[in-house]
Amino acid sequence: MLSTDKQLSLITSCFIHSHSHSHSHSLTHSLTHSLTHSLTHTHTHTRRYLLVPSECFFSFSGSQELQVFPRMQFFLFLVFLGPLVATVTAVAGCKGGRDKDHRPQENCTAAGFSDVPPGLEPTTKVLLFPNNLFSSLSWSSFQVFMQIYEIDLTGNKVPQVTSSAAPMLTSLSVLRLGSNHLTSLPDGSFSACPALTELYLDNNALVSLSNFSFSGLSKLEVSQCVSSGTVAC
Repeated sequence: MLSTDKQLSLITSCFIHSHSHSHSHSLTHSLTHSLTHSLTHTHTHTRRYLLVPSECFFSFSGSQELQVFPRMQFFLFLVFLGPLVATVTAVAGCKGGRDKDHRPQENCTAAGFSDVPPGLEPTTKVLLFPNNLFSSLSWSSFQVFMQIYEIDLTGNKVPQVTSSAAPMLTSLSVLRLGSNHLTSLPDGSFSACPALTELYLDNNALVSLSNFSFSGLSKLEVSQCVSSGTVAC
């Protein structure tokens, strides 16, 4: 048990750290009232008590300490734990980062996905799904990513591309569909992504293309359609 002078000294220290800007009158009261006043204000000013010295949490005894200090310690635990939890990737098998041009990226290579998993950050601009189990290309699955720039589905099992009646991924610029199971591309296959500039279709089983397979792609610059020398464009 600390002496009265030591307790008052610690109370003063706690009070100064918590209220350096005001409330000097509390120390003129009795020891019990000062302790109660200091504890009350230390608890309510949440940003200030982060600076309170450690002795202030453990130097006093009595019912007031049992009532106030555990709540403060628990809140401090949440304050420091919160940012750590927020930085943990929400989807197992995917690794967040940035591409060479510093765009937000999720790399989900060879993670066993057959569709876009929930929980990915909507602000992601580059989605990498090489060597997964996609058996279809659903444009709507990517609509949550409003700023999507690149999608990589190389090495999946996509047999066809379904045309869309209206644009859905208006910011998509790069689409990689190499090494899938594509055999043909119907009219308007990529109407869902009119801003497409790079399209990779290498190592598929394409045997024919429609005259309108790439209709609506006014910005398309690169299209690799080689399939064992059968189709080239």
